[in-house]
Amino acid sequence: MLPISERTPDLKEEARLLARLSLYLLSCDLWALGCILYQLISGEHPFRGTHEYQIFNKIVKLDYEYPDGFDVHGRDLVEKLLILEAEKRIGSKETGGYEALKTHPFFKDVDWEGLPTSQAPKLVPYLPALDDHNAEDLWSDLDQTGLDGQQLVRLEGLGLGEDISKSTEEGSDDEERYHPTLVY
Repeated sequence: MLPISERTPDLKEEARLLARLSLYLLSCDLWALGCILYQLISGEHPFRGTHEYQIFNKIVKLDYEYPDGFDVHGRDLVEKLLILEAEKRIGSKETGGYEALKTHPFFKDVDWEGLPTSQAPKLVPYLPALDDHNAEDLWSDLDQTGLDGQQLVRLEGLGLGEDISKSTEEGSDDEERYHPTLVY
């Protein structure tokens, strides 16, 4: 019996498309791995900017820098993953597949065979101590996420350019404006 990809022209083209799609998805995974490794090692995103367009331009130009103390083998691996031409990324079929990735010096201490049954190491947060700051103070500044009520009101344009701490006159139409109901 003929393989499914050779039975009809439509199925043959579909098989080609699926093969190309799987290669595309693999290359996206390799790019994402490079970004994740960079962030795990440095604590920062490789491509940073004030808006999406700026970030996009940095990605297209591969415009990123390594902070001081970035692991040498980690840097080499990230450089081999963050390549615009997908077929040139380490781990791609053209560069030796996953075996080339697994044998990179960055992973020299990884027991790939025993990995599924091994115990995960203890996660210790990296908190760089600054000259005039205690690391715990730094962490307490960074662990607060989200916006408070005043910031939300300002972002929604409900008090744009006005001091929302001012009290409004009793019964004024503006009273609801300063006490919105937020629905998520």
